[in-house]
Amino acid sequence: MRLPDFSSDAGLTRLRERMDAPLNADYEAPELRGRRKLSRQLKQHGIEIDPTDLVLDESLLIYEGHLVLLYIRDQIQPERARQQRVYKYHIANCQTLARMFSEGRGNRYVVANRRDGMFFVQTRYFPSERTEEGLVRLSVCKNCLKALSDEYPEYRALWLYESFDLEDFFECEFPVVQRYAAGASEA
Repeated sequence: MRLPDFSSDAGLTRLRERMDAPLNADYEAPELRGRRKLSRQLKQHGIEIDPTDLVLDESLLIYEGHLVLLYIRDQIQPERARQQRVYKYHIANCQTLARMFSEGRGNRYVVANRRDGMFFVQTRYFPSERTEEGLVRLSVCKNCLKALSDEYPEYRALWLYESFDLEDFFECEFPVVQRYAAGASEA
């Protein structure tokens, strides 16, 4: 249940003033504090979650009321390959994700909602076992774009691989996300 903003109610303000009760403008409900912390974590290094906590609705990925994407943080690369393996991030419940989850490999993913395409990655090279970590630019999964173009044809221009922009994606007001966000703030 969402409570009204009592601080803007004229009748309650008069009552508070008659009681000489100060307005505590710094108060923040614990639920709101938790949502803000979660939002910060999603925008930084992402969060490891149990894949069953992810909501897959209308092809979109939703976690705790937030529109999110998935990517593999712990990546493995061959030491002397001519070309490094290219990992992608997922913005939809595409056929690639469905296969990974059905094969029991869904726990490899991290949820995030960074908007710049840069993701915190820990890379282990074999056979040396050397490791590196840092921000790496990843590209969107083409199967995700296909799934979303089928589900949301009205955003056709957004689903073009060559010009896909995460900022534009997260700015879309998908009704399903708004419904889950409202539910999460009421919890």
